[in-house]
Amino acid sequence: MMRRSVLLIFIGMVTMAGAQDGLSKEGLFAMLSSSPADSTRIDIYNELVWPVYSFDKPDSSIYFARKAIQLARETDDKVRLSVAHRRLGITYINLGEIQKAISHQEISFQLSEETGYRKGMLLALNNIGVAYLNSELLGTALGYFLRSLKIIEEIKDYSSASNIYTNCGMIYRRTGDLQKSKEFFFKAKAYATLQKEPEMLLIANSNLSTAYRMLGQLDSAAYFMDESGKYLTESTSSNTKFKYFLTRALLRSAQGYNEDALRDFIAMRSLVSVLNDEITLLINIAEEYLKTGNENRAMVYFRKAYELSEKNKLYNNLEYTSLVLANLHESKGNLQQFAYYIRKHLAYSDSNEQFSRVQQIQRQQLEYDFKRKLIADSLTFLQKEKLSDLE
Repeated sequence: MMRRSVLLIFIGMVTMAGAQDGLSKEGLFAMLSSSPADSTRIDIYNELVWPVYSFDKPDSSIYFARKAIQLARETDDKVRLSVAHRRLGITYINLGEIQKAISHQEISFQLSEETGYRKGMLLALNNIGVAYLNSELLGTALGYFLRSLKIIEEIKDYSSASNIYTNCGMIYRRTGDLQKSKEFFFKAKAYATLQKEPEMLLIANSNLSTAYRMLGQLDSAAYFMDESGKYLTESTSSNTKFKYFLTRALLRSAQGYNEDALRDFIAMRSLVSVLNDEITLLINIAEEYLKTGNENRAMVYFRKAYELSEKNKLYNNLEYTSLVLANLHESKGNLQQFAYYIRKHLAYSDSNEQFSRVQQIQRQQLEYDFKRKLIADSLTFLQKEKLSDLE
């Protein structure tokens, strides 16, 4: 039972020319201090919402989202208002506040629909899909992603196609349909090639490598890993670099090159940007040490993963690492430590069971809300049809 990182693609249209040139946070604040026009101020606020603050400083992200929403309402700028709600929704996804996230994405969708902003509609649909995906409602998530793709085909704007095909591929991978997953990753690669997006090409090829590795076709997995590496540059984001090297190390491990895999895992530590990635890496390093027969080093890294998980109350990781540590201590005849960790394991198993029940209730509520909305939409549609017939 290994902890793997999952890459979810959020997409959001950049409306500001300066942002397209890659303005830094300081550059955005400098523009803001020059008292720009209202529309430019909203654009700056929206950039500060996402991507500048959304991932690492959500409080700042929410603050600037509210500023953008207030000013967009005052100026009746519905397109920019839709962008603000969509980007605020992404922040709530990152915070795990799924109902708030979906609510803001739905507002964004409605505003985009009102103004005929089809691109905004497909972006909001994708992000709703990501929210449901994070809640393990895979079928519902897939429905939203496929609706996004339908709009893409209608408006012939393929700039977001690779991202959304990637999200679909991940759902099929998580449901065990590796062949279907592979098909969608090939489509993601095709659209990334069409749009000349190096980072998405790296991601698509990396995902194809994973798909073939999971299918046991290691030669094909190695080919796509090599293809992925062609798009790795100094400007590639740290998060994407981390996913690339993780995929490569896992492939080397599957090929039996455990020393090479171990070196890869250890070298990746400078690329860690989020807690989940750090723990994933520690566990993979520990497991690779086990494969090379170095139990003592494995215990060191399992213990680091355990301590970090304990500090942050990550019960899933604690359930796993406590069991591994218990088994290792038992194999060494250290029964006192074995008893300690096996008791911890049983406690965390109980905690996870309770937490899973809470999550299940939350998922059921989301499912109920989704079905209720479907019924409401159907009734609204039928009412419109009746009015049309009367006319």
